[in-house]
Amino acid sequence: MGLKRRKNILASCATYLLASVALLASTSASADTYVGGQIVFEGANVYGASILVDGKYKMWHSAWQDGSTIEDTIYYRESTDNVNWSAARIVLTPNALAMALHPGPNTFSGQFIQGQRYTIMTPGSGASSFVYLGAPDNNAGTSFIANQSGFTTDGNAFRNVYINHVTDPSVTRHVNAVNGQVQYTMFFTVCVPNTCHVQTGNEIWSAVSNNGIDWLYPKPVISGPVVAASEPSAIIDPQPDGTFWKVYFDDRNDPEKGKVKLVTVNGNRDATATDYQTVFNFPGATVANPEVRYFNNQWHLFANVYGSALDSSGNAYTTTANIYKVTSSNNMSFPKTNPQLIVMNAGVPYCGSVAPGVQAAGGNQYDIYFGLIPNSAAGQACNMAANRYMVRYRFAE
Repeated sequence: MGLKRRKNILASCATYLLASVALLASTSASADTYVGGQIVFEGANVYGASILVDGKYKMWHSAWQDGSTIEDTIYYRESTDNVNWSAARIVLTPNALAMALHPGPNTFSGQFIQGQRYTIMTPGSGASSFVYLGAPDNNAGTSFIANQSGFTTDGNAFRNVYINHVTDPSVTRHVNAVNGQVQYTMFFTVCVPNTCHVQTGNEIWSAVSNNGIDWLYPKPVISGPVVAASEPSAIIDPQPDGTFWKVYFDDRNDPEKGKVKLVTVNGNRDATATDYQTVFNFPGATVANPEVRYFNNQWHLFANVYGSALDSSGNAYTTTANIYKVTSSNNMSFPKTNPQLIVMNAGVPYCGSVAPGVQAAGGNQYDIYFGLIPNSAAGQACNMAANRYMVRYRFAE
């Protein structure tokens, strides 16, 4: 069944929800306050919540650092009542990840200009890295040669060396069997130089923490130019073969954009195979931001579903975004015959609801958090980087 027909079938049941989203999201409220059945986090490009209940409610999410930069960064908040949340705290930035991978002083010299892209060449190796200051789509710039005795006078210039953005956190918690300590593990999207493109240049990495704030030992899970893995959703599911996590993701290099794929990961945070299994496929559409959770005695896959049309640049992720849910008795396969439309956008006043984050709320209820995108100008595609709110709604099956 095609996407258009599915929308027609489910449009009537989604009309009331759409009206509620439009009404409540436009309610005047201060940031980080529970209002009219939702939590509103205002900001720039706020999306991709990962929520745990661990003595208190803990949330990690993506956002831009401020309105002047387009570097996705990961933030942390907490709450004692799932109503009032702490201010956002930065816990992982492109610069922090770059410094963790390449400790020591910045070894590059040169005068950097805001809004330019620069190429750093390493003598004798043929390797190069990019420095972006402001606009990653700006290809104008100058090549510099790495100078082992040099340094940059602008400390911010190093923030994008090697790493362009970190985003889409998915956090799990368990007790480490070796040391008996609590371990948080975060899987996230990284866009690295040379392959970096917001659609096709992504990789999935992981890092660990004992408090959910200070993240250490970053390492790639899926890397390389063949598979553009992004937007991971991780669950802990130990198996006799030594696998510990299942990580669901979308592959933006796959010609079939409707797939959600699965990689199994062992206790050392290494992928156990490269023949990634497809667990869901929505032919004729683009599927992104998968979120897999278990509650109400069944497995759930939530995801964004976009139309199949591409914009002039070939970007499949700028059309109106809706959120669908699929259920299954297992976490290895989700039937494509029963997707349920949860949040539908008709284009006014919001054209996208992106990156669902889900927290079980007891019984058959669940809370779903998502980024809300204001409608684009008439005749233009929905700008998926323009959302200004994260909202929360409670659903019952």
